[in-house]
Amino acid sequence: TSYLLAEAMQEGIHVLYRRYVIEAYMMKKIDRTKAIQLLGSPAIEEIDKAWEAVEADIRWGMKSE
Repeated sequence: TSYLLAEAMQEGIHVLYRRYVIEAYMMKKIDRTKAIQLLGSPAIEEIDKAWEAVEADIRWGMKSE
């Protein structure tokens, strides 16, 4: 059971770290290069695409007012 607890703690720390890096990147506290170093290029490309989709939705919503 202590192994499972250690695994859960490790996974939880990983999730929190990822969230922290994503937030820092989105708030421009770290640049894209640093974010890629910390999370890898595929993760940052996914975040960029998701943000572009949000921006497109906002633009679309602003047009229909």
